[in-house]
Amino acid sequence: MRYTVCPDCGEYIPVLSADKDELGWHTSCPKCKGSFDIDIEDYLLEVGERVRTSDGKVGSIKEFRIPEPHVDFEEVVYFVHFGMSGYGTFYPRHELTQPADWRLTRRDQYGVQRECHYPRNREYGNVFCTNCVDRTKCNADIFERLAQYEDTGLLPEEILKMKEKMV
Repeated sequence: MRYTVCPDCGEYIPVLSADKDELGWHTSCPKCKGSFDIDIEDYLLEVGERVRTSDGKVGSIKEFRIPEPHVDFEEVVYFVHFGMSGYGTFYPRHELTQPADWRLTRRDQYGVQRECHYPRNREYGNVFCTNCVDRTKCNADIFERLAQYEDTGLLPEEILKMKEKMV
């Protein structure tokens, strides 16, 4: 979900939908009910971006289709291309995750932190991982991912080289 600041009241709001008229795309603030222009491309997944589908396949977005004149961003469909075969199909937004969603850790100014993927933690207001009831599950997920990387026999430098070739 993407957020923006309402230019009328300064409220930080989620942008869930947009409307199109002769002046272009716009959305409204739920707090002050003010309407303002947006660049719809800022709220969509980008062409070329890698995504994982709900059935576990990884591909890249080649195009998208926006229902007009009103769009709930969950209604946008994306054509996902899978590898060299040229095979691809359309998926709604809720069936796609981005690489940032796959991460189990994140770096910040204090070092490496867990990235929790357990709904119960989110229900409690995203408490710090040290207080999370699912901390053991997070640790197990991180160790499992690390073991998968180590099972490949590749060094981190080799993985970085492979990543550079993909871009």
